[in-house]
Amino acid sequence: MLKYAILGLLNREPLTGYDISQKFNNTVCNFWYSTHGQIYPALKKLNSEGLISFETGTKGTLLKKKFYQLTDEGREELSQWISTPLDLEPTAKDSFRLQLFFTEIMGIEESLRLVKEQKIKRTAKLSRLQSKMDEKFQENPKFGSQPNESLGDYLVLKGAVMREESYVNWLDECETVLERFLH
Repeated sequence: MLKYAILGLLNREPLTGYDISQKFNNTVCNFWYSTHGQIYPALKKLNSEGLISFETGTKGTLLKKKFYQLTDEGREELSQWISTPLDLEPTAKDSFRLQLFFTEIMGIEESLRLVKEQKIKRTAKLSRLQSKMDEKFQENPKFGSQPNESLGDYLVLKGAVMREESYVNWLDECETVLERFLH
Protein backbone atom coordinates (compact mmCIF):
# COMPACT_ATOMS: atom_id res chain seq x y z
CA MET A 1 0.00 0.00 0.00
CA LEU A 2 2.98 2.33 0.50
CA LYS A 3 3.38 2.22 -3.27
CA TYR A 4 -0.11 3.66 -3.82
CA ALA A 5 0.22 6.24 -1.08
CA ILE A 6 3.36 7.58 -2.77
CA LEU A 7 1.82 7.43 -6.25
CA GLY A 8 -1.25 9.30 -4.96
CA LEU A 9 0.85 12.04 -3.37
CA LEU A 10 2.90 12.42 -6.55
CA ASN A 11 -0.30 12.59 -8.57
CA ARG A 12 -1.06 15.81 -6.69
CA GLU A 13 2.35 17.42 -7.27
CA PRO A 14 6.06 16.65 -7.77
CA LEU A 15 7.77 16.11 -4.40
CA THR A 16 11.16 15.33 -2.92
CA GLY A 17 11.62 12.30 -0.69
CA TYR A 18 11.71 14.64 2.29
CA ASP A 19 8.46 16.29 1.18
CA ILE A 20 6.81 12.87 0.95
CA SER A 21 7.98 12.04 4.49
CA GLN A 22 6.49 15.31 5.71
CA LYS A 23 3.17 14.52 4.00
CA PHE A 24 3.15 11.17 5.82
CA ASN A 25 3.87 12.88 9.13
CA ASN A 26 1.28 15.63 8.71
CA THR A 27 -1.68 14.24 6.78
CA VAL A 28 -1.34 10.64 5.67
CA CYS A 29 -0.60 9.64 9.28
CA ASN A 30 -4.33 9.87 10.00
CA PHE A 31 -4.82 6.59 8.14
CA TRP A 32 -1.42 5.22 7.10
CA TYR A 33 2.04 5.06 8.65
CA SER A 34 5.45 4.88 7.03
CA THR A 35 8.94 5.72 8.18
CA HIS A 36 11.53 7.82 6.40
CA GLY A 37 13.57 4.63 5.95
CA GLN A 38 10.73 2.91 4.05
CA ILE A 39 9.99 5.80 1.70
CA TYR A 40 13.37 6.10 -0.02
CA PRO A 41 13.67 2.40 -0.98
CA ALA A 42 10.06 2.55 -2.24
CA LEU A 43 10.92 5.59 -4.39
CA LYS A 44 13.90 3.75 -5.86
CA LYS A 45 11.73 0.72 -6.66
CA LEU A 46 8.92 2.81 -8.17
CA ASN A 47 11.49 4.57 -10.34
CA SER A 48 12.98 1.27 -11.52
CA GLU A 49 9.45 0.03 -12.35
CA GLY A 50 8.90 3.14 -14.49
CA LEU A 51 5.98 4.36 -12.37
CA ILE A 52 7.79 7.54 -11.31
CA SER A 53 10.70 9.57 -12.59
CA PHE A 54 12.78 12.33 -11.09
CA GLU A 55 14.61 15.47 -12.01
CA THR A 56 17.44 16.89 -9.99
CA GLY A 57 16.96 20.46 -8.92
CA THR A 58 18.10 22.92 -6.32
CA LYS A 59 16.08 23.62 -3.21
CA GLY A 60 17.20 26.57 -1.17
CA THR A 61 20.63 27.92 -1.94
CA LEU A 62 22.89 24.90 -2.40
CA LEU A 63 20.99 21.69 -1.77
CA LYS A 64 20.49 19.46 -4.80
CA LYS A 65 17.32 17.38 -4.49
CA LYS A 66 15.49 14.78 -6.52
CA PHE A 67 12.01 15.94 -7.44
CA TYR A 68 9.85 12.90 -8.12
CA GLN A 69 6.83 12.93 -10.42
CA LEU A 70 4.35 10.38 -11.69
CA THR A 71 4.85 8.89 -15.15
CA ASP A 72 1.94 7.99 -17.43
CA GLU A 73 2.45 4.35 -16.39
CA GLY A 74 2.31 5.37 -12.73
CA ARG A 75 -0.85 7.37 -13.30
CA GLU A 76 -2.47 4.36 -15.04
CA GLU A 77 -1.43 1.98 -12.23
CA LEU A 78 -2.82 4.38 -9.61
CA SER A 79 -6.09 4.76 -11.54
CA GLN A 80 -6.50 1.00 -11.78
CA TRP A 81 -5.84 0.53 -8.06
CA ILE A 82 -8.20 3.35 -7.03
CA SER A 83 -11.06 1.81 -9.03
CA THR A 84 -10.54 -1.71 -7.61
CA PRO A 85 -12.78 -2.70 -4.66
CA LEU A 86 -10.67 -3.65 -1.64
CA ASP A 87 -11.18 -6.44 0.85
CA LEU A 88 -11.80 -5.52 4.47
CA GLU A 89 -8.46 -5.11 6.22
CA PRO A 90 -7.73 -7.11 9.38
CA THR A 91 -8.42 -5.27 12.61
CA ALA A 92 -5.59 -2.88 13.42
CA LYS A 93 -3.30 -3.92 16.24
CA ASP A 94 -3.92 -2.05 19.48
CA SER A 95 -1.44 -2.75 22.29
CA PHE A 96 -3.60 -1.02 24.88
CA ARG A 97 -6.62 -3.21 24.07
CA LEU A 98 -4.37 -6.25 24.36
CA GLN A 99 -3.32 -5.12 27.85
CA LEU A 100 -6.92 -4.52 28.84
CA PHE A 101 -7.90 -7.95 27.52
CA PHE A 102 -5.88 -9.39 30.42
CA THR A 103 -7.59 -7.37 33.16
CA GLU A 104 -7.70 -10.46 35.38
CA ILE A 105 -3.90 -10.35 35.62
CA MET A 106 -3.66 -6.60 36.37
CA GLY A 107 -6.62 -6.31 38.66
CA ILE A 108 -9.31 -3.66 38.64
CA GLU A 109 -7.34 -0.74 40.13
CA GLU A 110 -4.41 -1.15 37.73
CA SER A 111 -6.79 -1.58 34.79
CA LEU A 112 -8.65 1.56 35.80
CA ARG A 113 -5.38 3.49 36.07
CA LEU A 114 -4.36 2.39 32.58
CA VAL A 115 -7.78 3.30 31.17
CA LYS A 116 -7.55 6.80 32.68
CA GLU A 117 -4.02 7.29 31.31
CA GLN A 118 -5.09 6.11 27.87
CA LYS A 119 -8.11 8.41 28.00
CA ILE A 120 -5.84 11.41 28.67
CA LYS A 121 -3.67 10.49 25.65
CA ARG A 122 -6.62 9.81 23.35
CA THR A 123 -8.39 13.00 24.42
CA ALA A 124 -5.23 14.98 23.63
CA LYS A 125 -4.99 13.27 20.22
CA LEU A 126 -8.65 14.04 19.56
CA SER A 127 -8.04 17.67 20.48
CA ARG A 128 -5.09 17.87 18.03
CA LEU A 129 -7.20 16.36 15.25
CA GLN A 130 -10.10 18.71 15.95
CA SER A 131 -7.70 21.66 15.88
CA LYS A 132 -6.37 20.50 12.49
CA MET A 133 -9.94 20.19 11.27
CA ASP A 134 -10.77 23.70 12.48
CA GLU A 135 -7.60 25.17 10.95
CA LYS A 136 -8.09 23.53 7.56
CA PHE A 137 -11.84 23.52 7.13
CA GLN A 138 -13.54 25.70 9.78
CA GLU A 139 -17.22 24.95 10.31
CA ASN A 140 -18.52 24.83 6.75
CA PRO A 141 -16.00 23.42 4.27
CA LYS A 142 -16.39 24.40 0.63
CA PHE A 143 -14.88 22.20 -2.04
CA GLY A 144 -16.14 23.71 -5.28
CA SER A 145 -17.97 21.80 -7.96
CA GLN A 146 -15.20 19.27 -8.71
CA PRO A 147 -13.49 16.84 -6.32
CA ASN A 148 -10.04 18.02 -5.31
CA GLU A 149 -7.41 17.10 -2.74
CA SER A 150 -9.20 19.18 -0.08
CA LEU A 151 -12.22 16.90 -0.27
CA GLY A 152 -10.12 13.79 0.33
CA ASP A 153 -8.22 15.51 3.15
CA TYR A 154 -11.52 16.51 4.75
CA LEU A 155 -13.06 13.03 4.49
CA VAL A 156 -10.02 11.29 5.97
CA LEU A 157 -9.49 13.87 8.73
CA LYS A 158 -13.19 13.70 9.63
CA GLY A 159 -12.85 9.92 9.85
CA ALA A 160 -9.84 10.27 12.15
CA VAL A 161 -11.78 12.67 14.43
CA MET A 162 -14.72 10.28 14.55
CA ARG A 163 -12.40 7.31 15.26
CA GLU A 164 -10.86 9.10 18.24
CA GLU A 165 -14.27 10.27 19.51
CA SER A 166 -15.41 6.66 19.42
CA TYR A 167 -12.25 5.49 21.22
CA VAL A 168 -12.72 8.10 23.98
CA ASN A 169 -16.39 7.08 24.34
CA TRP A 170 -15.31 3.45 24.65
CA LEU A 171 -12.76 4.42 27.33
CA ASP A 172 -15.53 6.25 29.21
CA GLU A 173 -17.56 3.03 29.17
CA CYS A 174 -14.53 1.00 30.34
CA GLU A 175 -14.00 3.44 33.19
CA THR A 176 -17.67 3.20 34.25
CA VAL A 177 -17.64 -0.60 34.19
CA LEU A 178 -14.35 -0.90 36.09
CA GLU A 179 -15.44 1.62 38.75
CA ARG A 180 -18.50 -0.54 39.51
CA PHE A 181 -16.12 -3.22 40.75
CA LEU A 182 -14.61 -0.82 43.28
CA HIS A 183 -17.92 0.09 44.95
